[in-house]
Amino acid sequence: MARSSARAEEYDDHQEKEISPDGVTSNSILKMLSEISEKLDALKETLASHSLSSTRPSIESSDVEGQMDAVRSIIVPRKSDDEILQECMDGLNAIEYMDPQLYAKGFRLLHYSDTFKKMFILVPQQRKRDLIEHY
Repeated sequence: MARSSARAEEYDDHQEKEISPDGVTSNSILKMLSEISEKLDALKETLASHSLSSTRPSIESSDVEGQMDAVRSIIVPRKSDDEILQECMDGLNAIEYMDPQLYAKGFRLLHYSDTFKKMFILVPQQRKRDLIEHY
């Protein structure tokens, strides 16, 4: 029995002596591959236990809109209602040659429609009159 274990050690020593051109032994390569394989197996188990698909919540359009509003508020600072109203009224008052009926129409649109306010602010000053006339 001692003889067979001595042969096994001699075989292991012989294997260790087989050195590749890079100076790496075949046993060290096998050890590294074994360690890598064990780490991959552990990683696979971790990923399986923390599966993204099973914990992913369903996304509704209202959630997306809420998230987009949050992003916009960070990127583009929101103006207060008073600031928006002041900007709209400045734009309305800057329109030249407004007859009273068209001015009143613009005033009503700014009062009742948040969408119109946003468009009115974004439209160039020379187009604001056309926007009121044709809205």
